[in-house]
Amino acid sequence: MPPRNISTRPKTVSFTPLKPKPPKRAINTKRRAIKNLRKSRRPTQIKKLKIFKTKTSKIIPKPDPVETIPRGRVLLRLLEHGKGPIIDIAWPENYIERQRLFKAFRTCYGMKLAVITNDRKLFTQFTPPTIAWRPNSDAYSGFLRSPIGQKINNETRLITEITRRHGIQNGRSVRIFPRNTDAIILAGFQRILGKRYTKYSRIQAHYRLTPKGGVYLEQIKVDERPVPGTIRIPPERYSGCRV
Repeated sequence: MPPRNISTRPKTVSFTPLKPKPPKRAINTKRRAIKNLRKSRRPTQIKKLKIFKTKTSKIIPKPDPVETIPRGRVLLRLLEHGKGPIIDIAWPENYIERQRLFKAFRTCYGMKLAVITNDRKLFTQFTPPTIAWRPNSDAYSGFLRSPIGQKINNETRLITEITRRHGIQNGRSVRIFPRNTDAIILAGFQRILGKRYTKYSRIQAHYRLTPKGGVYLEQIKVDERPVPGTIRIPPERYSGCRV
């Protein structure tokens, strides 16, 4: 087998030249940054939200009824002339509560203590000896209360001072209230009992003193028959007491 001729020349490889790609367009980063900044500064529009109102239950304390003083003054005038029902208002049975009520009446409600003689003269600790006190009928009530039940030490001491000051031999102690106070009480009774107030024979009630010093009339009875309702007695206007 004849030998093969081997060429020692290097083989040439033909290349097809590639078309050069156009250079990428440079991005103007400065313009893009300004554009993005403008976008960020635009105010964002908030979609309108629907507002749903929910009903909430709020407990509003019912205020105490406000009694009509002018009407009560008319009823007080009738009572002073012997017309209308007999009125009995009981004090608390507890001695400490009686003391508290006595102090509240003296401090905040304008109650005065006096000794009334058989000839219907009034004497107090503020009038000169042997000189009777003539209360202003526009300021003070003619509905006098006589203490009943357990005595209160402070009241007993004051009454003793009055009898000694004026040399009274026969007399009894009475409590006198401002006219507006009794007008409020009588107007409260009429509010509870209605137009038949003057037709009843007897009205009974009990004082109740709250921890803050407020005074109410409760446990009301009319001719021995219980009736619902309470009467709030406000303190004197210029007493400085807040109850």
